[in-house]
Amino acid sequence: MFQFLVDNIVLVLVAIASGVMLAWPLTKRTMGATVNNEETIEFINKKNAQVIDLRDHKEFKRGAIASSTNIPFEHFADRMDQVAKDRPVILVDAVNTNSKKASEMLRSKGYNNVFVLADGIKGWVEAKLPFSRSEFFDQRIWKMAEEMQNQEHQPVFQLQRCYMKDASVEMPNAPQIFAKQLEAQPVVDMQFEVAIAALSETHHEVAVRSTVTIKAEDKVMMIAEVKQAGIFLIQGFDEQQMIHIGNVVCPSIVYPYLRANMADLVTRTTMAPVHLPEMNFEALFQQRLAEAQAQAQAQQN
Repeated sequence: MFQFLVDNIVLVLVAIASGVMLAWPLTKRTMGATVNNEETIEFINKKNAQVIDLRDHKEFKRGAIASSTNIPFEHFADRMDQVAKDRPVILVDAVNTNSKKASEMLRSKGYNNVFVLADGIKGWVEAKLPFSRSEFFDQRIWKMAEEMQNQEHQPVFQLQRCYMKDASVEMPNAPQIFAKQLEAQPVVDMQFEVAIAALSETHHEVAVRSTVTIKAEDKVMMIAEVKQAGIFLIQGFDEQQMIHIGNVVCPSIVYPYLRANMADLVTRTTMAPVHLPEMNFEALFQQRLAEAQAQAQAQQN
């Protein structure tokens, strides 16, 4: 063995160098430099990553990554215990200066899976990825909470996990459908569904499903379906408020992640990108209520 090493020292050195080069990306990732937008979404979906927004509260209220938690950097040293050690941590701010400092602070306390969003909030918004404007929640949820301050149990609303529950793609007429020139533009049909399930007295799963069907000359080119779900801690609200939260507030939080995952899924098929439209769940909810009332009145007559 020793003689082999002597006779093949160049080969051995090349192998060692190759091993170091292969290990470098893993070492760099373990040391937790940066993650891009796509990696961040994957961390959230697959590893239940927590996104910590380090901007001040006013900036956070103007808009933030959906499901992120706001811990302003000026208070971060005193509130680091609010960051879970058993989940990956993704830090974000406007220009990443504070994110890098916060990353060093967490690592000094024994946090291992700490990452910085490479392009910050600006890059996330420019990529049209899941983004919530919390004024909506100030007007809806917190107004409800203020009305119930005198109750014994204070209202609580919190997203605990957002994940892709199911995804599928079918291309039943491939490859024949791609082998000929299409005479007309394909037709795209989009269907949406919201499902609410009680997991316990305080925890609820809200899932939004989208089905995209693309047809060309009455033949199906592709059927893509994604179901995105969130687990919410909700307590202290009355029945009418719970209905509104489940049908409007929760889907509004979950849906941006569904849009991102559907776009990624369709792109992987090499089909032209499909971008789901912005959804106004408030308007849809009011429309369903009006339809239900009209139906009830028709039955009475």
